[in-house]
Amino acid sequence: MRKICMIAIILLSACFAFAGIAEIQSTNLTSDVKLLNNLKLDIDRVSHLDSTIFINLRSSRDLNLIKQAGFEPIIRASESFGEGISSERVPRGSSLPDAYLSYDAFEDYIHQIHIDNLDICTLESIGNSLQYRDIYYLKFSNNPMVSQPKVKIKLISNIHGDEPIGYYLLLKLIELFTLGYGSDPRITNLIDNSEIFIMPLMNPDGYVNHVRYNANNVDLNRNFPMPDGTQNPDGNAYQPETLAMIDWSNANNFSLGLSMHTGSLVMNYPWDYSYGLTPDEQLLRELSLAYSVHNTPMYNSHEFEDGVVNGAQWYVITGSMQDWNYAFTSNLEITAELGYTKWPPAATLPGYWDDNKESILSYIEYALKGVKGIISSVGGGTIAAKVSSFGAAKEIFNDPANGDYHQILLPGNYRLMASADGYFPQIVSLSVPEEGYVTQDFTLEPAEVVSPRGIVRDAAGLESVAGAEITLWSDEEISVLSGDEGSFFIPVIDEGIYPLKAEHDSDQAYLGHTAIKKYQGETLLSIPLFEPLFYDDFEAGAGNWSLQGNWGITSDGGSMVLTDSPNGNYSGNQNVSATTISPIDLMDVYEAQLGFRTRWDLESGYDFVFLEASTDNTNWKILDSFTGSQSTYVDLYYDLSAYAGSQLRLRFRLKTDYYVNRDGIYIDDIRVIGKDESLALIGDVNSDGCWNSQDLGLLIELALEADESGFDAAADLDGNGEITAVDAYYLLRFLKDPGYVLPALDPQSADLQECELSVATSEQSFVITLSQELRSLSIDLGEPVADITFTHQDESIYSSVNHDNSRMIIIREKDADYEPMDIVFHHSLSAEGILAQVEVNGVSTEMLITLTSVHDDGLSPLPTMLLANYPNPFNPETTLSFQLAYAQDAELSIHNLKGQKVRSLHSGMLKGGVHSYVFDGYDDGGKALGSGIYFYTLKTKDIMQSKKMILCK
Repeated sequence: MRKICMIAIILLSACFAFAGIAEIQSTNLTSDVKLLNNLKLDIDRVSHLDSTIFINLRSSRDLNLIKQAGFEPIIRASESFGEGISSERVPRGSSLPDAYLSYDAFEDYIHQIHIDNLDICTLESIGNSLQYRDIYYLKFSNNPMVSQPKVKIKLISNIHGDEPIGYYLLLKLIELFTLGYGSDPRITNLIDNSEIFIMPLMNPDGYVNHVRYNANNVDLNRNFPMPDGTQNPDGNAYQPETLAMIDWSNANNFSLGLSMHTGSLVMNYPWDYSYGLTPDEQLLRELSLAYSVHNTPMYNSHEFEDGVVNGAQWYVITGSMQDWNYAFTSNLEITAELGYTKWPPAATLPGYWDDNKESILSYIEYALKGVKGIISSVGGGTIAAKVSSFGAAKEIFNDPANGDYHQILLPGNYRLMASADGYFPQIVSLSVPEEGYVTQDFTLEPAEVVSPRGIVRDAAGLESVAGAEITLWSDEEISVLSGDEGSFFIPVIDEGIYPLKAEHDSDQAYLGHTAIKKYQGETLLSIPLFEPLFYDDFEAGAGNWSLQGNWGITSDGGSMVLTDSPNGNYSGNQNVSATTISPIDLMDVYEAQLGFRTRWDLESGYDFVFLEASTDNTNWKILDSFTGSQSTYVDLYYDLSAYAGSQLRLRFRLKTDYYVNRDGIYIDDIRVIGKDESLALIGDVNSDGCWNSQDLGLLIELALEADESGFDAAADLDGNGEITAVDAYYLLRFLKDPGYVLPALDPQSADLQECELSVATSEQSFVITLSQELRSLSIDLGEPVADITFTHQDESIYSSVNHDNSRMIIIREKDADYEPMDIVFHHSLSAEGILAQVEVNGVSTEMLITLTSVHDDGLSPLPTMLLANYPNPFNPETTLSFQLAYAQDAELSIHNLKGQKVRSLHSGMLKGGVHSYVFDGYDDGGKALGSGIYFYTLKTKDIMQSKKMILCK
């Protein structure tokens, strides 16, 4: 066994024996870095000041590859690593020495820290290195044994074993936390309001061996899966340290990370692998500045503006840890290069702490900005969910255990959507303050399976539009056409918010995320078509565009399209664009959307087409970037709400390197849709850009609240300055009748027939019977009612009750078959009765409901009939009610499914009116009946009527 170990050590030493730096003087940094990456050489850094590339030589093979590629490198010896290591144990209570603790001394130190500070820290290992050393981290929190709903931050050093400044700095930070908690308000605030995970040695084998690599001679910062899906980008298997880091990161929902390196002096943010920019470009730069501005040597860099650089703009690498974090987790991780000397003398370490202490604390504090909250289900349980911001920032996840999410955002206005598998998403608009955070909780309802039906309408006149194509993207693309009357039907789909496009020829279109949700049994949707603010299908050429380079028009799949290279592959070293000649007017527009069809074939990570927007034709903002391949056309959409009130120009910009040339990009059917502020959609109560069942539900809620201070003009469908039940009826009809136009645009459509109500009363309840002409009914009783029962099973009738203010609303669509309907109010009447405020078919009146049932409004007498029981199903008892037109004999009995009578509740003479009896679930012999279906029957000389009820035990 000793012999085997000795051989392993000799082989390992041989791997590490060939060490040096190859310096290459480059004439083109971009193309040379690309070539060297393709050879899978390990680029250490790049100097843009003198165009020098520094490559770590792992073996003679690396040197041969460099020479075979045509370079003439200068070989320099590596720095002297290993100076200043202290193996001495740090005595308990002593200050951390200005030295690099050996691994054994480090292990002893952090165990002692943990034992002495159990109230604020835990000590764990994420796994073992290749040589079986623990990869430790300390977690700091005010309740460290419990995972709390707080923002999680991770600070990591020594992914490269020969870069130990960060190792020392993180040990100093640990010391600062233990000494400052409870006495230093700043430290106490951080530990009380976040969970901070500190990993001083990610690559303990490399540190112990004084080398960059792990014990397999692998650079761990080139060993992570790539955002574009590339696996094993460095050609090596995933190392134990890499896999442990991936598993640990996935198990903890980190929001902010920092990885400490040396070899340069700069904050380096994603992407590393691609020149394309992330959606968080501005935020990542501000995060980097939060660190660099407090580090004077870094901020005053002669090489990097403000001590900050985009990773790929510095030099492209593949398989970096910060790229993996950004692409696959909620974590915003940035790399801090702390000095040009990789392993500086131990005597200089206090100066590094002075330069970086404030930077580290300010960086951690940035995690306490943005938005946070809890995502739960309506039942109160936490669920695994994600939060999207419609392109304003990356998608992040919540912690399923606690339900909490934390998204670091710059100050400003955002639209956030929380979504989870099997639940209906929720969208909110919010403002993030200059300092601190805003709290926004989400409560998600389970999604049902629905089959939406709807109507396509012209947004200006609201007339229905036939022959429109509606496309919805779910797990797959769903396309339907509106029929002759503008109606359409979407097959079975889960409730959700989906990207949806509707278009009629080239003159009308709709783009947007659209809610598909049921309300009281129906899923209704009406889509408005707007005249595009800009449209180009390129069939008439490129007259709308200013073209540079080879941009032009070509035929593709039978259509004319815009492309960067109509006559073949694009050329190398291109930076050319296609720009709209005239600005797109968004001055009086809200919720503008851009959409187009595209496919592309570009060299992945090196050649790009950028979609850009500008309000002054000078300063351009990247909306998206395209690289790699997409072989078939896809529809893409972009929210342009941020450009409302401006004159907008768009451009597509091709940027290529010197080498591989491909087919390029093809673009068609570009359109910008916006909602004219002068054409605010009447009936779009939730302002989501269309009409749907959610609008109907909100309008009914507004009518039930009767709160004039919350008046919403979009809900006033007849334009009379009030929001009542009849407005809800108008919207229901508008959602279901293609030929109907809202009264606000066509007053003739408000014409409704007169309608009578019948009322009967008893000491325990009263009943209102509705007539066939009823379309809308609102009743305000002015005092609480025990309960209300509706005796109908008709989905065309919508009913809702506000128990807080004793108001109720019923609406019924125009062409539905009539079914007799009663409203039973289980309520004791006083001698004075109730003076109810009633609106019937838009006509307001008062109704005095008394025990005598005498009314001055000529309401018709009650018919004899059986009413619905309440509750149903029931356990242990339910109330059975019926009404009699006049005094007569009546029998109320209960039968089982075999038709056998099991209970008689009444038999004999009763006066006219409403009568109620309680059934307690026992038969005439006093024996408890079993669970099941039973029928209760009313028998008089005029009728015999039965209804079903369910006993549940």
